[in-house]
Amino acid sequence: MTSKVYSLEHDTVHKEYRMEVAPGTFARVTYSQDDQVLHLNYSEVPQSMRGHGLGNILMEQVLAKIQAEGYQILPVCGFIRNYVAEHQEWHHLLADGHEKGEPKLALESQRSVRR
Repeated sequence: MTSKVYSLEHDTVHKEYRMEVAPGTFARVTYSQDDQVLHLNYSEVPQSMRGHGLGNILMEQVLAKIQAEGYQILPVCGFIRNYVAEHQEWHHLLADGHEKGEPKLALESQRSVRR
């Protein structure tokens, strides 16, 4: 895992958090918003930079920023669901109705609503 410090930007226009991992290259988390709940829909680390712990660094920074901004989360992206499930220190950010030990429940209930 790398010890480099990366800066995180919150782009409210494009509804994404992005972290520059190389000049002009970003890792990102995109979301949709329902009042004070952010549905974390997608996460991405550039293919050429995977396997170096950047996804974990991205999630730590994004979740800290979300906490500071006063939002709750509903993880939709599989990577994000698993990350939050494995890190109890972030469970307090989960929106009401999301089972903390079973991250799949929120996604399954969302799928049934979309049908």
